Amino acid sequence: MKIIIKEDRVQNLVNDILNDEFGELYEYKRYTTDSTGEWFTIEFSKEGLTVMMYRESSQTLSSSNLLYVSSEMLNKLSMFDFEKDTLERVVGEWFESVYELPVDRVLSVRSKQMN
Repeated sequence: MKIIIKEDRVQNLVNDILNDEFGELYEYKRYTTDSTGEWFTIEFSKEGLTVMMYRESSQTLSSSNLLYVSSEMLNKLSMFDFEKDTLERVVGEWFESVYELPVDRVLSVRSKQMN
């Protein structure tokens, strides 16, 4: 059985799920300066496990704001049957609205790689 849901309603449902599961995370921020410039990384943890990692980089030639998301976190949204690009876009938009940090790219990684 298929249910048709308007796109704005889907975004609201996704936001509700992500807020319930990942809205209140412990944040650990660290700064690094090297030959490419200064950048920071924020680890977002739940129950002692890192579920997201954000890296802001202000390099001389380019800047990139990467969000690494555990594949287990993305599995929470499997009921929506999103394509990978759409899923990453939706999670990036949620992250930007909740944590007020710009995201250029979302990358899915296994939790074991972040912990």
